[in-house]
Amino acid sequence: MPLRLLRRRITIEFTGLRGFSRRSGGIIGSAQLSRGKDKAMYFDWEDWIGPALAVACVALIILVAWAAIEDGKKWDAFKTEHNCKIVQHVRGDVVVGTGVGVMQNGQVGVVTTTSTTPDKTAWACDDGVTYWR
Repeated sequence: MPLRLLRRRITIEFTGLRGFSRRSGGIIGSAQLSRGKDKAMYFDWEDWIGPALAVACVALIILVAWAAIEDGKKWDAFKTEHNCKIVQHVRGDVVVGTGVGVMQNGQVGVVTTTSTTPDKTAWACDDGVTYWR
C-alpha cells in the first residue's frame, strides 16, 4: 500500500499595528492562522509575547552565568600559569545620595540614588603586570 502525503494549504495573515487587541484594548498586532476550510486557529501576538520574553530573559541569564564561569576558569588558568600573587585588596563602596526632583506630573519629590563599587583585588604576576580583578 503506497504512502500518500497529504498537503494542506496554510495561510498566515498579519494585521500589523492597525488592529486593536480584544483583550487589552491596546494597539497590538494580530495574526490568523488557518488550515483548510473548516479548521481555523486564531491567536493574538499578545498571547505569545509574555512567554517569549520570559524564555529570552532566562536564556540571557544562562548566557551571562556561563560567560562568568568561563571567565573565571580562564583567569584561574592564567594566574596559575603566571604565578600571580595577591598584593592588595580594596573593599567596595556603597554611596547613597538624596536630592529633590520634579516628577512627570509636575509634583516635587525626593530622589534617592544608590551607587556601588565592587571589591577589587590586585594580582602581581611574573610577567611584570599587576592585574585588578
